[in-house]
Amino acid sequence: MKLNGMQLAVLKDYGDGDFAHHATQEELSQGDLNGLGDSLLYFILVELSDKEDCESVDMGIQRLNTAQDELDVCLVALTALQAAMETAQVLTTMEAPDV
Repeated sequence: MKLNGMQLAVLKDYGDGDFAHHATQEELSQGDLNGLGDSLLYFILVELSDKEDCESVDMGIQRLNTAQDELDVCLVALTALQAAMETAQVLTTMEAPDV
């Protein structure tokens, strides 16, 4: 994948700079992308790619805002699941009253 300015900016700062060494490259091979070991970064790089028709910084910001909104929905769903599981755990550990 040929890297554009948005992808280079992300690589420079993402993960506290852990991927900054890739920001000195003009492109990443599929092997490099697979070897990142970070599926969220992989997703971001694809979303910001020219191949995905991300043609401007404004469009890149819009795409990442949309992704953030979807992640927020997932977080709410998992938080609700966690609360339901905790409630179920409390209910199953309660002793039945002696009759």
